[in-house]
Amino acid sequence: MAGRLRAGIVGTGYIADWHAKVLASTPDVELCAVCDLNESRARAFAARWGVKACFGDLRRMLEEQQLDAVHVLTPPTSHIALTRDILESGVSVLLEKPMGIDAAECGALVDLARQRRLALGVSHNFLFAEPYERLRADVKAGRLGPLDTIDIVWRRELPAVFLGPFSTWFLRDPAAVLLEIGAHSIAAMLDLAGEPEIGALHADRALRLPTGVDFYRHWHVRSSCGGAAINLDFSFAPAFDEHVIHVRGGFGSATANLSDNTYLLNLGTGSSIDFDRHSRVRALGKQLRKQATSTHFDKQRGEWGR
Repeated sequence: MAGRLRAGIVGTGYIADWHAKVLASTPDVELCAVCDLNESRARAFAARWGVKACFGDLRRMLEEQQLDAVHVLTPPTSHIALTRDILESGVSVLLEKPMGIDAAECGALVDLARQRRLALGVSHNFLFAEPYERLRADVKAGRLGPLDTIDIVWRRELPAVFLGPFSTWFLRDPAAVLLEIGAHSIAAMLDLAGEPEIGALHADRALRLPTGVDFYRHWHVRSSCGGAAINLDFSFAPAFDEHVIHVRGGFGSATANLSDNTYLLNLGTGSSIDFDRHSRVRALGKQLRKQATSTHFDKQRGEWGR
């Protein structure tokens, strides 16, 4: 498409600043309009990012602004209706995850986008982190051999559980956190293995919120797909951050550590046990040393250093 792409944002809560930052750093893209039911919040956001057009109604924004794409950053329960309106107006959409809370409705949106020949995407940002992209490439290339186990660990404190606001969408229902936060891990599972058969789900360490809703700080999901066992582990309690995806195959294993921004490939050498261990440990050490200088996070740029 020739010329600058004109983008809009619907929903100016916390995550909107990250989207605005990406749009501001993308060549030939301009954030032209913002919309939020809370117009005072929308105006504050527009002033912060130098956006001239500000609306409290989506349809009015679509009518008055010639947009190429709109980022939908509202609570998941509103995603389907808003996205349908945007697509029907002839504008492409980028949704925050999860796409929606009903699979049939999500499928209908995909069909609508195809019919209108529009782009429809979901912002699963961790699928594009460099350590994960390297892991995916090695898995898809068969370097690990037949897959035996996929372990996906998300252990990160969720401050809203302890500080509020307790009206936040994913705190209104005990299972909502798996749609909101768990979507990151579920996306990686689907990308690496395909749709699984769920074997068991267990939640524990319940915390009663001021609203009377129970929030479970630990979740464990066990499933399988194509002969591989898949384990998803979540902890939202205050502790050391861990976001790790580990894949074990017939020829070796691979670990994408998204907390540390590192990737380790651990392949067997076929040598005797002592020589095999020596060679693999040396290789792992070299990989870590090479990546050590690229693990800092530039807060000003909002990206990992290279």
